[in-house]
Amino acid sequence: GKGNDQVRFELGAYALAPGIKVIAPWREWDLSSRETLMEFASQHEIPVDFSKAGKKSPYSMDANLLHISYEGGILEDPWAEPEEDMWRWSVSPEAAPDTPTYIELTFQGGDIVAIDGEPLAAHEVLARLNKLGGDNGIGRLDIVENRYVGNLASYRGPVGVEIAVQGRGLTKYDSITMGGAKTTTRFLSENELRFTIPALPAGVDYPVQLIGGPHGALDIGNFRIDESVLGVVPSSLEIKSGDSATLLFKIDFEAPASGLTIDVKTDIAKSVIMPVAIISSGNKTVNIPIRGGEPGEGKLVVTAPGYQSVEVPIRVY
Repeated sequence: GKGNDQVRFELGAYALAPGIKVIAPWREWDLSSRETLMEFASQHEIPVDFSKAGKKSPYSMDANLLHISYEGGILEDPWAEPEEDMWRWSVSPEAAPDTPTYIELTFQGGDIVAIDGEPLAAHEVLARLNKLGGDNGIGRLDIVENRYVGNLASYRGPVGVEIAVQGRGLTKYDSITMGGAKTTTRFLSENELRFTIPALPAGVDYPVQLIGGPHGALDIGNFRIDESVLGVVPSSLEIKSGDSATLLFKIDFEAPASGLTIDVKTDIAKSVIMPVAIISSGNKTVNIPIRGGEPGEGKLVVTAPGYQSVEVPIRVY
């Protein structure tokens, strides 16, 4: 539900099925701390280790075939040593035997298949070796890690699409830049921001940064802008010199905060007269008046940042 799990599982699910609904109780229920979890367990007579020791909150423990890890409590202070009764699978070196323990391993095809002549399955080998190591004061490791998470939900898309950034401790003062350009950023929660892809040239990988808070400028990945299709109506144009007509420009997503400037060029000089075309922020279309100029026949070439160029045949008579 939170932290690294959010990256490993949730973003993986979004990448495979963008419309999937993720149910994350840890972010939705009102059990927001270990203390509230302990109180809930006590009210419902759920047995919890350390609950009889009078401690405020136990450590968070995750155990599997390979190891057991601990976090929380006094471990959050890098200057403090863990309490001895925290350790479940090992004794301290001071309490370990003063004489060595010898074991004999049997290998088959590169895998351990027996310990001291006793055939064991793979999971039994791991359990036995963990027990032997722990009994001899082996296997304790103290790690300090940076757990800040800031990741893009998607790494490519067209101009105008909204992309989620998921992390921890996000605030309404945070913002996203892309290729150094400030984007329109929306704050949803301390775990999610969303930003709109600005009008930048397509086919380029742009560095994305999370700006603000204690992290300053945090690199959260690269984003590639895919070319989008720019719609032009009509697809061809015949106009009499001096007469007026209208060109409609349309895009699939809302134009970003700075708007989307449409560049129109022609290969027949002075054939058409028209103002600058800009799709305003939040809009998907714009109608631009066009007037026939000097007679000729050729084409209009319409381009915009992040969009495929469009050619519109034109005849002025």
